[in-house]
Amino acid sequence: MSASVVHQQDFLRLAMQELGELHSLGRAVTREEMCERLGCPIKTFDKWMLSSSNGREMPSTMWNHVREIIQHDRLKLESKGL
Repeated sequence: MSASVVHQQDFLRLAMQELGELHSLGRAVTREEMCERLGCPIKTFDKWMLSSSNGREMPSTMWNHVREIIQHDRLKLESKGL
């Protein structure tokens, strides 16, 4: 994911898709799977996924956490030679 301006809903959708691809699921990870990885309640995640006028702004620490999860999973796959 690039450093350009990305809306948090798009960022989360892209992250869910990428995690699904990294784990060869053939689909994006589910909301429940994503929340488990992030350690956040589904209600909070759902508010992040709402439009900015109705939702909740995701903290900058969570943006970083999502990026780190993706990077960690990439590195795990690389170390397995996949």
